[in-house]
Amino acid sequence: MKRKFFKNKIFIVTTSIVLVVAIMLGVLLPILLKPRSEWYPWGDITLPQEGSLTLPIIEISTENKKMPQDKVTYINSSFKLSNTIDDEKFGIDIEMKDEYGAKDSVGIRLRGNTTIGYPKKPLRIKFDKKQSMFGSVSNKSWVLLADYLDPSLIKNYSGLSLAKIFDNMPWSATGTHVNLYLNGNYKGVFLLADQVDEKEGRLNLATNNDYKEGQKDYPFLVEMDSLIYEDTTISPEDIFNVSAFNNSPAEIKYPESGDGRPTDATNFIVSYVNNVFNALLAGDIETFENLVDVNSFIDYILVNEIMSNSDAIWKSIYISKKVGQKMTFGPVWDFDGGFGLWSGEPNDTEQNAHFAFETVYSSDCLFVSQFYLNAGQQGFNQVASRFDFLKNQLNKFTIDLENYKTILQNDAKYNQEWYPKLGEIFEKNFNANILFLQNHNAFLNSLFEGDYNNFMQIVYKL
Repeated sequence: MKRKFFKNKIFIVTTSIVLVVAIMLGVLLPILLKPRSEWYPWGDITLPQEGSLTLPIIEISTENKKMPQDKVTYINSSFKLSNTIDDEKFGIDIEMKDEYGAKDSVGIRLRGNTTIGYPKKPLRIKFDKKQSMFGSVSNKSWVLLADYLDPSLIKNYSGLSLAKIFDNMPWSATGTHVNLYLNGNYKGVFLLADQVDEKEGRLNLATNNDYKEGQKDYPFLVEMDSLIYEDTTISPEDIFNVSAFNNSPAEIKYPESGDGRPTDATNFIVSYVNNVFNALLAGDIETFENLVDVNSFIDYILVNEIMSNSDAIWKSIYISKKVGQKMTFGPVWDFDGGFGLWSGEPNDTEQNAHFAFETVYSSDCLFVSQFYLNAGQQGFNQVASRFDFLKNQLNKFTIDLENYKTILQNDAKYNQEWYPKLGEIFEKNFNANILFLQNHNAFLNSLFEGDYNNFMQIVYKL
């Protein structure tokens, strides 16, 4: 009797599990089989009263009110920037043209990888005629980062602003908070930023005579990102693997294969990047230093470590090279995983507070750990010296960031309607991130004031 009851119990439990799994698959599979951009449809939040917003306002209207749905198709649009400190100087007002691609036209499309799947979606803006944003160098391509996963709105802003202090990297994008209206609907607070590219005023890689068959040296912009193979918009001819970095995929962003990149250039770029990381993995620091601007590498390490940026361990890693110069690390990009380990949920900042007393980035990023292990005392001294040199500026940066709350908080109260179940989430997350930054800087200061052996014992348990 007991054996029969036991068998029946097993049957019931097994059947229940099968049913639960079947139900979950029935719910999840239709979502997961869709393109990431369609996981969640476009959403809206309450329209603020006219005149109630204090940050700059971008208004975009698309042809026939069509909403961007992919990362390929630019939709013909109008574009207006207003509510700036000086609209006569910084304002932009471009009417919709007959079609995208016409003279002085504007187009928008989706951008991003993970973030493209949320109801507040990031956008790429492309002008036919170069435009300056808030006094920056004029360019055609700009991005609007949605920051949906960051209710504090300061992770990406902080990372990009911090990079301005660490000026050994070739260039850093600028981020400015704006409100976005799309087809008359309010979408919340976005971060308007430079597109990472080779253009003048940015990485300045492009010249008229860069790409001729048979050259011994070529400029390039490469991004390493484990999600590259998921992006069907990238040409396979632009993808290669970095063997020493867990065979991580990398994309040649410049020059693209579609622009007539010579085979010699492709071979040069693939070989150069792999030689850099092979040298680091093998402990051949002399070769690494011959190929890489080490000062840019150290700044790259420190920005991501100060931000405790778990995303930079495996994605959005940019490296570039000019003709006749060494390869540089940077610009830094993507801080959704900043201020500790990120669970993928909008409200996880306070849960990550204890990570302020760990080196989430340095301890988990393979090529950074190889640098500390193989460059030894000298490498540690270089990083510690740079941190100490900029200590006063870092303290001021934290104070300025804390004061930035007064600039954001009025419009942030509208943006936090994206999270109706989480209440007054902006201020709670903002304060938690500032506290994290203060604690993490104090922790890093104690590490870099100590000796190399102590650092290795705490960070790598050696």
